[in-house]
Amino acid sequence: MLEDLVVSLFPFPGIKNRIFMDYEGQKLAEFVMQAIILIFAGIGLLFGYYYDTFRVTMMVYGAGVALATIVTVPPWPIYRSHPLRWQTPKVSTDIKSPKEKKSKSKGRK
Repeated sequence: MLEDLVVSLFPFPGIKNRIFMDYEGQKLAEFVMQAIILIFAGIGLLFGYYYDTFRVTMMVYGAGVALATIVTVPPWPIYRSHPLRWQTPKVSTDIKSPKEKKSKSKGRK
């Protein structure tokens, strides 16, 4: 249900396969988010100290959190540049249960 909502927000062909970040993208997004929040927290602390009010500190910090959310939450193409390469499944025509395999191996002895 959530996936259908996300796909409907991005009505581009083939978007269903490209709505999630890869592992390297998640690592980059985490680093960018922490950097933005720390920078804005430092700036907010300095401005709050200068203006002598905690409200300014929290407003600057909140702006940093909002910016970090906009930059890191959507699956921008920069976060999808290292897709996983899955192995192709092996098709086996000889599918037997474990009991059949054991009985076959006992008969050889």
